[in-house]
Amino acid sequence: MKRSILLLTLFLPLLLSAQFKISGNVSNETEKITWANVVLLSENDQLVTGGITEESGAFALSVKSGDYRLVVSFLGYENFEKQISVEGDLNLGEIRLKETANALEEVTVSYRKKLIEQKADRIVFTIENSMAATGGDALDALKIAPGLRVDDNGIRMLGKGNSQVMINGRIFPLTGTELIGYLNSIS
Repeated sequence: MKRSILLLTLFLPLLLSAQFKISGNVSNETEKITWANVVLLSENDQLVTGGITEESGAFALSVKSGDYRLVVSFLGYENFEKQISVEGDLNLGEIRLKETANALEEVTVSYRKKLIEQKADRIVFTIENSMAATGGDALDALKIAPGLRVDDNGIRMLGKGNSQVMINGRIFPLTGTELIGYLNSIS
């Protein structure tokens, strides 16, 4: 009897802190959407975890049991929001984003280098091609980059934790508030 109580006491914290997997696929009417932001918010709208969709449109997040609000967003599409209750692994299936309807008077087609380029060891965000670069600073451009979370504590990739910042191909040694202050000064 004492032995079973001891075993239960040892394994109870493991059971209570169990992580569950939330997965799904993000697409529009015709194709999978790559780089869509997928975040889970607590009941008081605090970020719990997040990530971005892969080339196949798939995502997977790990989280403890509880009630959350799932938000999927991508530029040019309406946000998808859903209240979910996690009590075990959860597959949300296919999540379809609807395009935002915009009335255009004129369309100009031009070519620029890709805004986001994924390499084997890093993700390159070309700020000069960002719409925010025309009127803001470097920090403003990074704030709208998909998959990045920018706050007073620094820059993090959703689902990856803290990140190193490279400027013109060189690792920049500042972190946290020092980095944020420096990026605010670059226009």
